[in-house]
Amino acid sequence: MEDEVRDRRLVRLLEQILHQDIAKFSESIIRMLDLKATSQDKQSPESCQTHPKKK
Repeated sequence: MEDEVRDRRLVRLLEQILHQDIAKFSESIIRMLDLKATSQDKQSPESCQTHPKKK
């Protein structure tokens, strides 16, 4: 019975860690995609035409 309680606590802890890791991973992927999109915008000729004052 004691092992069951310990196992349940471990499972809860692992699930919490997993959810935190997924959130951090998702956040970093979104940030990477965002940075990639903004760097492509700066390089494309269209951005110069649509935003002539953008540096």
